[in-house]
Amino acid sequence: MDGGVGEAVLLTLFMLIKSIAGYPVPEEWPDIHRMPVAEIAERVCGAPCPIRAAYIAGEGVLIDEELDLVMDAFGQSVLLHELVHVAQDESGAFSQMPACRRYSEREYEAYWVQDEYLRRVTGSGLPGLFHGNRTWPPCFDKNESPPDE
Repeated sequence: MDGGVGEAVLLTLFMLIKSIAGYPVPEEWPDIHRMPVAEIAERVCGAPCPIRAAYIAGEGVLIDEELDLVMDAFGQSVLLHELVHVAQDESGAFSQMPACRRYSEREYEAYWVQDEYLRRVTGSGLPGLFHGNRTWPPCFDKNESPPDE
């Protein structure tokens, strides 16, 4: 199920992921489920939260039904961000890291690819959401010291 996106768009986005981040194009596309953001928030956060899309392994991509995934660069960039997570899972990237650090690294990379895509197609990146400006949760495990505050 491609959620009305179409194979050509998915192939283009995965080829961009390959050219930007080096991940191979997967043999099978993930399912794309378009739905209201309230439903995505409930599924992912359990309550209202600022979320437009999510990738859930085994289910596919949940994405805001209001986004134009065919003609709009921002809409495609949101889908691209989630497809980066698909590629990360397929390749095992970050799988050996502690959970919190893995989450941060996965998100950092996905925002970096999303920002690079927007720079290439629109000439500018994510206003206010550039991957380097994001606030990432401090992570440490039993072998690391807590971050300095």
